[in-house]
Amino acid sequence: MNAIENWLNQVLPGIYSNYNRVFNDVSAVISKHKTLSLKTEIFALSPTLNDRNCPKFSSDLQHSTAQVTLYNKVDFQGNHFDMRNQLPLPSLMLNIYGTLPITYLQQQYQIPVSIHLPPNYPLQSPIAKVTPTEYMLIKPTRCVNYAGRFFHPLLNGWVADNQEYYNLAQLIHFMIVSFNQEPPVFSRGVPNSSTPPEYNRANGAISLLDSEQPIGDVHQLKSSLKAKISKRFQQFNTETQQTINQLLHLNRKLNRNSEKLDFSFRQLTGLKGRLSLNFKFIEQSQKQLDENIGTLESLRKPSVGDLHFNLNPNSVKLLDLIAEESTIEDAIYYLSQALQDEIIDLNSYLKSVRSLGRKQFLLRAHMIKIYNTTKGAESDQHTMAHAMLFSYMERF
Repeated sequence: MNAIENWLNQVLPGIYSNYNRVFNDVSAVISKHKTLSLKTEIFALSPTLNDRNCPKFSSDLQHSTAQVTLYNKVDFQGNHFDMRNQLPLPSLMLNIYGTLPITYLQQQYQIPVSIHLPPNYPLQSPIAKVTPTEYMLIKPTRCVNYAGRFFHPLLNGWVADNQEYYNLAQLIHFMIVSFNQEPPVFSRGVPNSSTPPEYNRANGAISLLDSEQPIGDVHQLKSSLKAKISKRFQQFNTETQQTINQLLHLNRKLNRNSEKLDFSFRQLTGLKGRLSLNFKFIEQSQKQLDENIGTLESLRKPSVGDLHFNLNPNSVKLLDLIAEESTIEDAIYYLSQALQDEIIDLNSYLKSVRSLGRKQFLLRAHMIKIYNTTKGAESDQHTMAHAMLFSYMERF
């Protein structure tokens, strides 16, 4: 136990800010459960790992997806790298792994599990999984999905300040209780998953971990180990090269985007300068308009006659005659309409038209006389009223 505590004192400060809490929780669990071990591991987790409770039925888990994946890829700068979204993640965590003893139908079994502690533990709840061996299959239960993720209200409502209840020992207790009721794994050779596991049974506790293989010849083991290391090195080299290529491609894209941003920034800076000048011009124009409005409001408002009828006496008389002559034309028109509609008889119509015609004749004669008198002075008239009068007289 002293060796484990020394190892924790060396490792935890580099990973966890609240390493004292981590040390206390982990030490309590390791001292109680001898089948559990410790290691550090690169681990990538989604932001919503423990956002659900145990469903009421195992069928609720049919659409669950694996949210936890181990990534051991490291880029050329030593950062841990998430190949799904190409984002470096500080994901070195403490991993508690091993088996938990359960009793199912009066038989003892060892369930392989893995618990990761996030870097901000205990602010974030642990991530617990069932880790079946190659001879096992996950059996989804009310608290375990197809990926082996363990869900529980303890994780969903995790409260960091309540150390007495929300801790690793309590989590492991609930895992054992849940597994006692519904074992989360079964042997590949058992067709009916509802029956209790019948693999690796022996006197006492039964382990679900792989059994140890015979050592064999030392030279054969060395050759096999050398081949595996060489193969693993080639695989690592290939993966590293792919990661470097992806990073270089991402770097080129970032450089192009940086140039575009610089260009856009320069354009926006120029636009800001032009808008400032336009704003100043608008302010000056607004000020000038206010001054002009004040000046106009202080002036006397001219009458309509001053604006449109700046006429000499003859033109005024001519304008009156034109208005009267136009009235007679309108009267003759409406008399014709009344005769057509049989409102008046023919004699009344003729009598009225003759009277109006004589008056119209005299008016036009007077108008022609005034027109001939003022025609020589037409070039001296500059108003619109004069132009309208003489344009009207051109009809006769």
